[in-house]
Amino acid sequence: MRHPPVDYRDVSEPTLSLCMIAKDEARFLADCLRSVQGVVGEIIVGDTGSSDDTVAIARAFGAKVVDIPWQEDFSAARNAVLDRAAGDWILILDADEELTDGARKTVPRAILCADVMGYNMPVHNLAEEGTVVNGLLLRIFRNRPSIRFKNVVHEQVHDAVVAAAREERMRIRTLPHGFVHKGYLPEIFRERAKDDRNLRLLEKQIRCHPDDLYSRHKYADHLYKIDNGAKWERAARECHDLLHSTFATSRQRIYAAEICGSYALVLEKSGRVNEALDHCREMSGLLHPTPNFLYTMGRLELKEGQTARAMGLFDRCIRDSHDAPAVPIRRGVTGFLSHHALAVALRQLGRNNEAMDRLRSALRDNARYYPSVEALSELLDGSGNLKDSLITLTEYLQKKPEDTRAWLWGGAILTRNMLFDQAVPWLERALRSEATAPEAARLVDRIHDVRQGRTLPRSESP
Repeated sequence: MRHPPVDYRDVSEPTLSLCMIAKDEARFLADCLRSVQGVVGEIIVGDTGSSDDTVAIARAFGAKVVDIPWQEDFSAARNAVLDRAAGDWILILDADEELTDGARKTVPRAILCADVMGYNMPVHNLAEEGTVVNGLLLRIFRNRPSIRFKNVVHEQVHDAVVAAAREERMRIRTLPHGFVHKGYLPEIFRERAKDDRNLRLLEKQIRCHPDDLYSRHKYADHLYKIDNGAKWERAARECHDLLHSTFATSRQRIYAAEICGSYALVLEKSGRVNEALDHCREMSGLLHPTPNFLYTMGRLELKEGQTARAMGLFDRCIRDSHDAPAVPIRRGVTGFLSHHALAVALRQLGRNNEAMDRLRSALRDNARYYPSVEALSELLDGSGNLKDSLITLTEYLQKKPEDTRAWLWGGAILTRNMLFDQAVPWLERALRSEATAPEAARLVDRIHDVRQGRTLPRSESP
């Protein structure tokens, strides 16, 4: 979504307090605190039990460190820090986050605006290979006793800021610059064992607040991410039922479309594709469609043969990549996944050259996305460009040499082109995996038979 520029008006010299909670964050904390120097007038770090140099680093930057016993409740810890803040405004950052250079310039001006209660900030979540997944989070707000976090995990302050803004007749705006978050890098996320912890806390949250739609949504979303199929289906259905039982008010929630998209996935998984698509079409006119929702609907349209409709939806997803979304976007939805889906649609229409362009776009966004590698190599070979087909596979294998699917596919392409001597080394690599060994062995036997003159060559594809 596009946001109008903020109208700043000098009214005074307000102060800004950085409030954070941390535990064993010595790896990142110095970079975070360095990024706010000259921006905040106060730093308060709530330490929830560090055993590394977190506390020493915080104090070296002049932070006030507060010992907070961990009670498996993120909101309680954050609110304990807020209670000690003296600034007119609050900035919330985690230790693995850093203000961007743009934010360092705009934040001091933003807190001069007299009629704003809080600001959404773009968050740039770093992923593997440097990919950035964008989102929006409310991280700057006025210091008010009524503004406190809720939820034991996936804690959020949005509703409290909205209520305060309404009471004081102020607005919530969006800043053009925000912060970078490193904690979703795969190796870091695994180190912290966040999946198990978050699941435990989400289940606690559901037990305490069974009718809270946001908690239900985050719980179902988490189960989907960790691939807990049976629990996810049940949670997605329950969340969908709760949304529709309170639809008059809940439909205004930005994540309402996410809930409907998840329910459509449940219907699709049970074979009810037509019902899933009808549901998406109906909800797209009643809710604010998010990129995740549009991508799900696009896939369903494509499954049902509605190629033109599907292409329009995938195009919308890609256009949304230029804006910071209000909900977290599944990796690739505004990039390589939608480019690949467009390539599939274009192939169905016989527009192979355009399909190859889309596949190249997908691989520019994510060079490790194997479905696009395979599809592009197949189209290149089919157009008589065997050399570039093999280059595509070789470049991929330089990044992921352990992926025997690519070795098998290259061997099949070479076999199809009757280049048996070149095919055998590729197929030998594919024989190393149980998943690809049977097909690789069949192709090797086929090559042997052809060489012995026992059979005629034919087109080969795994």
